[in-house]
Amino acid sequence: MMNLDSFPTPPLRDRDVFMKARLDRLAGELIRTTLRHVPGAREGTVMSPGPKPYRRIDCDGRALAYVRSRPRKGAVRIDVSGLWAVPRSHPLWRATASGAATLFLERAEDLDAAVSFLAETIRMTREAEAAQRARKRHVRAVD
Repeated sequence: MMNLDSFPTPPLRDRDVFMKARLDRLAGELIRTTLRHVPGAREGTVMSPGPKPYRRIDCDGRALAYVRSRPRKGAVRIDVSGLWAVPRSHPLWRATASGAATLFLERAEDLDAAVSFLAETIRMTREAEAAQRARKRHVRAVD
């Protein structure tokens, strides 16, 4: 009979620590790449006390996305704020109850797709806001 205690398996906590470190690096790379390639994007300030539970990407004076490592899920979770118009189909997109869209970034190979989703979100929102301003100007001109 085999003794299960003889198998060398690291405790779950140790695996989570290593997974968190890997995901934190991936989240940092996502933020750096986004700031380099998306005009107007910057890293926002998280105001919570103590260790920061997430990082934030801002654009046009408001929160664009909240980025956090999810070691047990094995992914970086990117919650796009409800203040933005988002594309409704994307390979990394998952339906959730929070925000406008949630992306789960599991691999470095998906960084470009996540950054392009954020760039498309900004473009769509800016176009929608410009169209709304144009309609308001038109209504005022008619009055």
